[in-house]
Amino acid sequence: MLAVLVVAGALVAAWSSLDPGVMREPIRVLTAARSALRSGMPPGTAASAAPSTPPAEGDPGLVEVCGLGWVEKNAESGAVDRRVLAQIPGLEAAGEALIGRMQQSPDPFAQAAAMVIEAAASSAGDVALLHDEVARLASTTSDPRLYAIAFHTCAKTSFAGNCALLSAAQWARIDAGNGQPWLFVLGDAVARDDRAMIDEALFRIGNAARIDGRFHALAGAVVAQERGGDVDLMAARLLAMESVGIAAAWTVPLQALTGTCRGAAVVDANRRQTCETVATALAERSDSMLMTQIGATIGAQLAWPVERVAAVRALQLALVERWSAVPDYQALSFETFSCAGARYILTLFGRLAEVGEPQATRDWIAASGKGFDAFVSEARAHEARRSADTSEKAASAAARGS
Repeated sequence: MLAVLVVAGALVAAWSSLDPGVMREPIRVLTAARSALRSGMPPGTAASAAPSTPPAEGDPGLVEVCGLGWVEKNAESGAVDRRVLAQIPGLEAAGEALIGRMQQSPDPFAQAAAMVIEAAASSAGDVALLHDEVARLASTTSDPRLYAIAFHTCAKTSFAGNCALLSAAQWARIDAGNGQPWLFVLGDAVARDDRAMIDEALFRIGNAARIDGRFHALAGAVVAQERGGDVDLMAARLLAMESVGIAAAWTVPLQALTGTCRGAAVVDANRRQTCETVATALAERSDSMLMTQIGATIGAQLAWPVERVAAVRALQLALVERWSAVPDYQALSFETFSCAGARYILTLFGRLAEVGEPQATRDWIAASGKGFDAFVSEARAHEARRSADTSEKAASAAARGS
């Protein structure tokens, strides 16, 4: 879960340019703040809170930390030292209470999400036990959210204990209509050079009603247990950020996907048509901005019109802009610690868990007043620059070879 009782990474959504990798600002599990909380660091070691009354308007040297007050920025970095979060009274207790509510929930998904989060801060032995219990819950579930997080949680121990009971094929059966598990079937098929299964997996992905990776499911489980109060709000914000950090470490066999839909592979007319449907599914029916961008990249290689590619890239640009609108957002550190910022982030994560990044972004564009065409124009310009750069590099390479 993203930055644990404190985000050692930061607002995981510093998406930069339009290149197909959708760059999320790296978020480390167990951040400095959580470490400070557990180490008993004495108050004042990191930074001291300013008077509880707000500073003069526009004071560039102070930043609000929800549940604490106003603190000084680091003079060199311009950011708040995250260890100051250890000074928020009751922060760790609030975080533990939130996890406790998840554990006591009648919803097995909430219970499993709590265990995944706890495992991120546990010793190796406890991690194995927690992961095994998550897999046990998944082995009898009909909840695709639970199965998805268990499948990813078991990625490194897929042959141990209850994790051995999980498979991409079973995930596909539980989550009918979702192309995401077929990405893993495809990865296995490519590794075995099983051409019949490669074709089957690509067909399933291309004809899927949706591509749901449920990247924000863990954060959504945290948001659902948030309770009022500044300290509770901050604990939820940090645990939700930590949850996204955990999900950011989930892997998808993207190389298998892109490798089967480019170059010599798409000379065959049938494969080319299949890859066309795959690109469309990823670009138009995914809950992940990363997958939409991969769809656009495959589409560009299949000679999609520039306008179609730009329309997908525009969503990424809009998402970047939405994150920059977070209240009290610190551009240098990709963070906000104010109460308004925490509320904004939790509301956003809840929406992302519900409808996914692309749809949430479309909804935001509609409400922003800016209009989708403005983002498309910006994306079109970026595509033109990238195309020009590619042509220039190709020309230079040809010249060197002649």
